[in-house]
Parts: sequence; C-alpha cells; structure tokens
Amino acid sequence: MSIIKKQLHIVLLWYLLARKHFARIDYQITNLIRSFFCKEFMPKEPAFYAETKMAEILHEKFGIADSGP
Repeated sequence: MSIIKKQLHIVLLWYLLARKHFARIDYQITNLIRSFFCKEFMPKEPAFYAETKMAEILHEKFGIADSGP
C-alpha cells in the first residue's frame, strides 16, 4: 500500500471515529480533514465535494454509512 493510500485510510478512520464518538466535531477539525483530503486526493475538484467523497469511500471501503451528528 502506498504512503498516500495509508494516509487516506488514517484520515478517513480518524474522521469516522470522531464522527461516531462525539456529538459534534469541532468545525475547525472538520475543515482541516476536508482540506487535507482535497489537497491530497482531489486537487482539481471544488472543496465542497470532499465530504461527499469521503462518505462514499467510508461506505465502499469499510461498509459504514457516515450519518453524521
């Protein structure tokens, strides 16, 4: 597994754990995760696509629907 894919899995798992265990995630932390994801994996796409794409990957890779707080 490449370093980038490992980073993606770490970021997505951290995001999932945070969404699952906290009623609300701090807005700045969510934006930081979204920014990292966009910059690394979707550099030519608008930032607002990142959250949707992250949820799709969580569902595809881990079989978990991210319902959010």
